[in-house]
Amino acid sequence: MIRQKPDSLIFSLSSGLVARELGPDDAEALRALRQHVLETLENPDYYRVEGETGDWITDHFAGRGVVIGIFAEKALVAYGALGLPGPGEPNRGADLPLPPTEWPWVAHLTSVMVAPSHRGYALHPWLLAQRLKIGTERGRRHFLTTVSPRNHPSWGNLVAHGVYIKRLIQVGDLVRCLVHRDTAETVRFEGAETCPCWDFDRQRALLADGQWVWGKDEGSDGQALMRFGRPIPLETGER
Repeated sequence: MIRQKPDSLIFSLSSGLVARELGPDDAEALRALRQHVLETLENPDYYRVEGETGDWITDHFAGRGVVIGIFAEKALVAYGALGLPGPGEPNRGADLPLPPTEWPWVAHLTSVMVAPSHRGYALHPWLLAQRLKIGTERGRRHFLTTVSPRNHPSWGNLVAHGVYIKRLIQVGDLVRCLVHRDTAETVRFEGAETCPCWDFDRQRALLADGQWVWGKDEGSDGQALMRFGRPIPLETGER
């Protein structure tokens, strides 16, 4: 159960967890949690700081975004960051690409991490839902981020909640999925072709064909598979 205190970004979650908006005084704890998570990743390619733009922690605490932290007994165990780019600032809408007229309505799902000790509590989807809610309240409708194709726990959660893989892009020397959700758009999918998460050439071909990744499957050998389909916009009456 989640309870929000009036006029604040402070929440009480089940399992004795508490969430609130982080500020500059939390920067040290935030950086420490990030380092701990990076050191314990199953695959180092799941998250590479080289794929980040500048020092987003400083930028977000300076008013360019919001960071929600989850605490267990006063220790930070998870966070989700939402970037709110302004005019002249880097904007993932250009990578999709969205027309420049849509860039003011873009928000970045900048980063999310959960300590190994608190995985399995559905904190990742909870932090996603909160960031979508906060961004929508602040007038944003396009939510974008990048994620490694190999990081199936992360993109699997995103596509399950309507943030679909729509492109592969190059971020430095890294191949990254560009995921996007337009809150004004509702679609269904035709087709369910699958592709291994390491087969970048096949992924590019399917995406170039106008298909999106809308689900996650598992092969007979246990490997993660991307489920592709062609998006079909829904009419209002179909929703």
